[in-house]
Amino acid sequence: MELVQGFSGSKFGKLYGKDMKKCFKLCEELLRHINHLHNKQIGHFDIKPDNLVVSVDDQQLKVTLVDYGFAHQLYKDQDLSERFGTPYYCSPQIARAADVNKKSDIWSAMVTVMAIILSDQETGPIPPLKKCYPNYRLSTLQTHLKCEITGPEELIACLPGSVDKHFQDLLSRGLGVKLRHRAGPRKLLKHRAFSKFREIFMALQSFLQEQRLDDGFLSDYAKDNFKEMIGDPLNENCMFNALANQLVEHLSLQTTGQKFREEIVKHLRHNPKKTDGMSLVHFLDNDDPSWRQYKEQKAHIFQKTATEDWHTKQNQLCQIKWRWYLRHMSHSGTQGDALILWAAAQLYEVDIRIIADNGNHFVIRTEAEFPQAELLLGYYQKLRFVSLRDIAVTEVLNADQVPTGEVLLELLTPAIPIFLENAEEMIEVQTETNVDQAEVTEDPTKK
Repeated sequence: MELVQGFSGSKFGKLYGKDMKKCFKLCEELLRHINHLHNKQIGHFDIKPDNLVVSVDDQQLKVTLVDYGFAHQLYKDQDLSERFGTPYYCSPQIARAADVNKKSDIWSAMVTVMAIILSDQETGPIPPLKKCYPNYRLSTLQTHLKCEITGPEELIACLPGSVDKHFQDLLSRGLGVKLRHRAGPRKLLKHRAFSKFREIFMALQSFLQEQRLDDGFLSDYAKDNFKEMIGDPLNENCMFNALANQLVEHLSLQTTGQKFREEIVKHLRHNPKKTDGMSLVHFLDNDDPSWRQYKEQKAHIFQKTATEDWHTKQNQLCQIKWRWYLRHMSHSGTQGDALILWAAAQLYEVDIRIIADNGNHFVIRTEAEFPQAELLLGYYQKLRFVSLRDIAVTEVLNADQVPTGEVLLELLTPAIPIFLENAEEMIEVQTETNVDQAEVTEDPTKK
């Protein structure tokens, strides 16, 4: 028997409950354990913080599920009709002693993760039911029914703002009150929250939001690297104009900021999902002032989307939001955002390097195997862009500044292959000429 080392999920909550990266990793590992059990047709039925053993080091986080005292082996379409488990963590089906199947583990797992996130440093995990319904003391499973939970939004609402929207959506997918509204472990593990794209996109969003210093770095960078800054960063169309300018320089496209805007919106309209099926609407900013204003103006539309299933309502809301976003981005004068930058990299198969005015930089990679070029943008404060375009060599040499050897080499490097190719042709021509002359002047008596 393997010796399991680590500490309980309750202690993990006290130590790392505020660390969303570790909590997210714990959720992923827990779902993998449940998926393994369910593949063996086994339900645990008592998942809670005290039944987790967690080991944490700098490289990885490992979760082990223990205490199988209430475990049952259930085959397809087989249900139980009995009460067992821990009141604050059991599913509504266990509380009612009806239609109990392996999906009860998913409810318990999501509630367990939320309790760890809500942990107090002294008392440990706080179950969301206790947080949302402080007047009820769930000493028995029967009192669980008094809470009358109608949907996952009631429980999700008690989470702190540090839990990002993708993590929230993952948790909500496992908290459907009815079994048909609750996802299984395999489907949850395919959720966008576990996508590498999510990490990259969130890093890009954070970069654009955090780079607000203005210390003149861009001016020095442009001067030292013989770039000219093209565009007006105070113009609302500055991102589209800067990208269009770079496309003209590097890909020789005949485009303008407005034409580029139309092309990118058209591309997004026909490609609302990534190649792996992930909807891009989930990466839009819910806190966008224009979106909030639109929701207030169109409140009657959202009322019509009310359905029994909370997730169906969310999907309908996403469709409305995507249509609004495309209309919003079609208007001249509307600022671009992280999604526009990412879509541009994919549509034109280019990498986009963004250099902030405080010296930080970020590269958006195309998913194409071979990028056609790297576009270079300068970034001021929040969503203020300029194009960093190469100055022609003749302009540099006619300027007052004298380039250093390294900079001059960088400027002349693109011309070296052409020079070598021409030099080879000249050598070949000269060699042929010398051979012909030798044949002509050769003494026939020496043959």
